[in-house]
Amino acid sequence: MDLVVVTGDLTVSGPIALYESLPGLYVGGTTRAETLEGGDCEIYIQDGTFTHLVYGDYNNGILETRTVETPWVINYDHDLRVSAPGARLVDNYGDDDDADFGSENIVESFVAEVVDPEGESIDVPEFLERLRAGLPVLRPGAGGAAPRA
Repeated sequence: MDLVVVTGDLTVSGPIALYESLPGLYVGGTTRAETLEGGDCEIYIQDGTFTHLVYGDYNNGILETRTVETPWVINYDHDLRVSAPGARLVDNYGDDDDADFGSENIVESFVAEVVDPEGESIDVPEFLERLRAGLPVLRPGAGGAAPRA
């Protein structure tokens, strides 16, 4: 199967995590899930709500949305075309000057449990585990940019 097409709404009780090159995903309605994670495949959704994060991993796939609600968007050199007003953007690769958090401030902004100090990046599985447990991911007083309006 090359592509999963949902013409209406899609609600998933856990994560949507598509890391292989196939299948891709297209959702014509509203998407709701714990996370939206993309790797090598192409993902196109309209509006959506993601409890914990939207994550684009590496540069072979495309993850495109209209406007979504989520607290975190993490990009690791992915073709990430996400509109998420109010989300904090983490550049896990180090080339996005518009990110709230990047290689210059990840280590000092996030709790040690979620940081790969050698790569100055977020350990996404650990980050997600802490979010699911309701534990903080940011150090007290950590800034980054203000949440996007």
